[in-house]
Amino acid sequence: MWKYEKDFVKHVQQTLLADVICYRIETHRTANGVPDMYVTAAGDDWFVEFKNMPGASVNDKQFKIDWRPGQQRFMMDYKNGHARYFNGHVFRKCGWTLVGLSDGIIAIKHDRFYKGNVVLAEEVYQIKNKVNLVRFLFDNSYECSSFTDCLTQMEFAASRLGHTDIDYGHVPEFKKLADAFEYVRSIIINVKEDK
Repeated sequence: MWKYEKDFVKHVQQTLLADVICYRIETHRTANGVPDMYVTAAGDDWFVEFKNMPGASVNDKQFKIDWRPGQQRFMMDYKNGHARYFNGHVFRKCGWTLVGLSDGIIAIKHDRFYKGNVVLAEEVYQIKNKVNLVRFLFDNSYECSSFTDCLTQMEFAASRLGHTDIDYGHVPEFKKLADAFEYVRSIIINVKEDK
């Protein structure tokens, strides 16, 4: 449908992201993994990577995305660094890759690593023409996990690093979570010592 990625990006900006503030951020001077665009609208914001695959179809069973080294890592770091704690749950915001195909557009949510850069058809969203892309991003960008699950993940990450002193206190969004984690960890330690 689009011969070059720049044509695909122009199409998305003019049709699906019209009247939205978009900053083209990737240049030859930016670090590895930095996505193509920063989009801000409706009091929210997202990082978006663009890929053009004119030889692929929305009907394919899987997609081999040509992410460069560091691009998936950037999106995962973005997700893990944008956590919000609310009412016993942790919300994380995901970045996106929009892919232009021969017969449409797919969106890939960066809520996980895609091994070998392969994404299965059931893991993508089809973007229809005239869709409100901002509404789509707002509705689909957040994932939620329970506070207990998050603590378990933090403990697991700490044990993998060989220590248990996790300090997220310097990031305001993590302050409550870090305090709660320390409290729960102290209870676990005390229970173990009592035995």
